[in-house]
Amino acid sequence: MRLLSVFFLLLSAAFLSFASAQQKQESVAVGYRVVDLRYESGGKEHTFKVALWYPSRGKAVEYDYGGGYAKGVVVPNGAVKDGKWGIAILSHGFGGSALGWVHLVEDLVRLGFVVAAPDHSDRISVVRIGKGVVNRNWKTLLKEALTIARQADRLNHRRFDYRRREIRAVLEWLRSAASDDKSPFKNRLDLRKLVMIGHSLGSYTVSSFLGVYEKERTEDVKAAVLLSGGIYLWKAERFAKVRTPILVMWGEKERGGRRRARLAAPCQASLARLRNAKGPKFGVEVAGAEHMDFAFNPRNAKYKAEVQKTVRRYLLAFIRRFALNDKGAEKVLTTPTSSVTLLYPAPPARFKVVVKRNLAYADKDPLQKLDLYLPQDARNCPCVVMFHGGGWVAGSRHRFARFGQMLAARGIAVANCDYRLAPKFLYPAFMEDAAAAVAFARKQFAAAGANPKRLFLTGHSAGAHIAALLATNTKFLKKQNLSSADIAGVAAVSGPFRIRKNLFGAFGDSPDIWRDASPINHTRKGLPPFLLICGQREWLLALSARSFQHSLRQNGVAVRAVFVPEHNHRDTAAAMLRPDSEIFLRLVTFFRQQKTAVTEAQKDKVRKGTGRR
Repeated sequence: MRLLSVFFLLLSAAFLSFASAQQKQESVAVGYRVVDLRYESGGKEHTFKVALWYPSRGKAVEYDYGGGYAKGVVVPNGAVKDGKWGIAILSHGFGGSALGWVHLVEDLVRLGFVVAAPDHSDRISVVRIGKGVVNRNWKTLLKEALTIARQADRLNHRRFDYRRREIRAVLEWLRSAASDDKSPFKNRLDLRKLVMIGHSLGSYTVSSFLGVYEKERTEDVKAAVLLSGGIYLWKAERFAKVRTPILVMWGEKERGGRRRARLAAPCQASLARLRNAKGPKFGVEVAGAEHMDFAFNPRNAKYKAEVQKTVRRYLLAFIRRFALNDKGAEKVLTTPTSSVTLLYPAPPARFKVVVKRNLAYADKDPLQKLDLYLPQDARNCPCVVMFHGGGWVAGSRHRFARFGQMLAARGIAVANCDYRLAPKFLYPAFMEDAAAAVAFARKQFAAAGANPKRLFLTGHSAGAHIAALLATNTKFLKKQNLSSADIAGVAAVSGPFRIRKNLFGAFGDSPDIWRDASPINHTRKGLPPFLLICGQREWLLALSARSFQHSLRQNGVAVRAVFVPEHNHRDTAAAMLRPDSEIFLRLVTFFRQQKTAVTEAQKDKVRKGTGRR
């Protein structure tokens, strides 16, 4: 009893300490002022403005930053609060302004930083500190920005030396202010805690100080956040010189990778640079985000609130981890929320894998077997049932043995299945086998300590078709006393979703059978989430995936379709076996993201508006 009392006393003390820390952080007022800085170049003196946000002792008020463009709750020209504050330098995109950061700066100040954001002297500027919108010629700005973006790998880097000089001038001013008797920042700056954040061309600018540009001195940056492009203007191999911890973030809806657009594919370009970097590195693709959603925009601030909440979540966790040495923040960085579609890197392969081979899930044919890949000592982990491809007439589970090993080593249990093949066994034989395999694997997962409520179906090619049809055509799982409500999600890679003929002799000659075998004909409300992945060079399969995606969306089913640039049918299969490939990263993020299957009763409540998911 005494031990129990001590335990609750300690727990209460810890809670009160945490609450006090939270209250202290929230009570920090944010000071704001603007300074004019100068530097010389080419025998001329150049002047530019810098917005400063910092911990303050004054009383905060609602403040208009200029022209009604953006507002904040700050202490205008307030006194600097005593303490040792880190430095965060923010660089905006082409034609933008320091006001593009107003959605982040107050959080950074409360984290313990003085934030300095210059108004860069770009050739075209549409927003300025203290003025708001000064130029509404958005078309000219967009045209110029696209011209810059299309110069990736062949850009004349001297063109943007003015941006580097402005960042350098900010750095030198802050270092001088830390010891200047006349400066309000004297003895209040911790010059060792330097953070840099850039958006678009700003991320290109920030990268210059991380080692990628031989003509710029590398700074001792504790953490660098590179948002939405810009870094693509540097060749990927230059990032081999980067040892600074970096976080790269981009939007799911950013365009690129198309020959007509002549723009880099955001995901592939980001991953290429992350793979080359030598220091700690993280990548986040934000669901529903477009290029401009990473900067403040009053026209879409409310609409994109969830996107910016996600950006702040990972950005602040990254800074806490590497600038403030808060190791607990790394859990946030490595955990995918529902607003994330890809996390880099994949979880480390830290689990020992227990393999159980040649388990028979039925006794009609030697092909009715599967292999189990179980992460040792993992509890409540996700489970995946995998079906191989081969046109329903060939293929083997052994082709994806490495896939099972890779997932299990990262804490995801896998059943890798064979099934009866055509032409000896026509549809629906392989579907009946797939349903029996799911029922058998589900019991095996539960016995091993995995969570059968987090059961996913996946497959490549014909296997993707099987996985999708199992979840949509209820009759197969129903024979095993299961339903689509027992499936947490479906990840279909390079699959056909409409059968129009007797493909490879696997479906017979009846159009009624073809319709029954088409997942697109069975879409309805209440299905589990779908992730559809296809290569851009798989033209017919890509069309099938788009049609299936449209049908699912019309029925209110959560679905994402990803078309990977420069990938054909073989490429997508090979990518599933590489732990740093875009496809494998998307699959792992999806499997870790969906927490549990939803019962039909719960789905009914959701549809009626009386429940939540």
